[in-house]
Amino acid sequence: MQVGGCGRQAGAWPTLMRRGRGGSIFLADHGETTIPADPTFAPSKSCADHERDLDSETATRRRHPPIPRTFPAAEDRGVGIYLGNALDMYPHWPSPVVIISDGAYGVSGFPGDTPTIEGLREWYRPHVSAWSEASTGETTLWFWNTEIGWATVHPLLAEFGWEYVGCNTWDKGIAHVSGNTNSKTLRRFPVVTEVCVQYVRSPKFRVGSRDVDMKEWLRWEWTRAGLPLNRANEACGVRNAATRKYLTQDHLWYFPPPDAFQRLVDFANLHGHPEGRPYFSL
Repeated sequence: MQVGGCGRQAGAWPTLMRRGRGGSIFLADHGETTIPADPTFAPSKSCADHERDLDSETATRRRHPPIPRTFPAAEDRGVGIYLGNALDMYPHWPSPVVIISDGAYGVSGFPGDTPTIEGLREWYRPHVSAWSEASTGETTLWFWNTEIGWATVHPLLAEFGWEYVGCNTWDKGIAHVSGNTNSKTLRRFPVVTEVCVQYVRSPKFRVGSRDVDMKEWLRWEWTRAGLPLNRANEACGVRNAATRKYLTQDHLWYFPPPDAFQRLVDFANLHGHPEGRPYFSL
């Protein structure tokens, strides 16, 4: 969001939440303060005049913080735009299927952004905590940042159970060099990229007093049924893929296709210990 067309960024960018049949999308540019655009701004004003108006408005709002609006400022066909700090909105939103984050980069990019990367991890902690609480095994996170900003925040994401999938680089092109060139940056290659990094949540399953991942849970349920591992191949109608892939505990594991998983479920509940039924049921 540009404030009044003068190119000055607001402290808290609009937050968008998309509702759909499959869930919701959080799209948030996070800010520490809420400075919405002046609705009375007229193009006839000079940018300097508007900057003074905005500074006065900002000072007033900091003395008297606005009450967070937990309802959309605009909504159309399932898309809601919220004006305010995303931290105030998270508790009021349904569970997301996608989170797109474009927050602090550690470059003083907006009021509230950290001046260096050293403060990024703690800046993101309340956001990552809220994402983690609201998300499910279906949630995908797209995390935008600089390469060093992402590297700084990655341990925090891993701490909260986010699993790295891949890093995508946005090449802004040679035109981006001119606005970022000075006597200091000329000593290195110009920075013309940002990264968008994909994460997913690893589903967790309760086994006794432990939380385990899907790989361990699949094998646990099969052995709980009292069935030999090699009978999983019989259940799936394969030579050895079930024991080598679906029930293994090493790096070769992957989740069985839906039809193979259904065969494992049916076979275990038909031939497994009767007293342990149902199997593969949450």
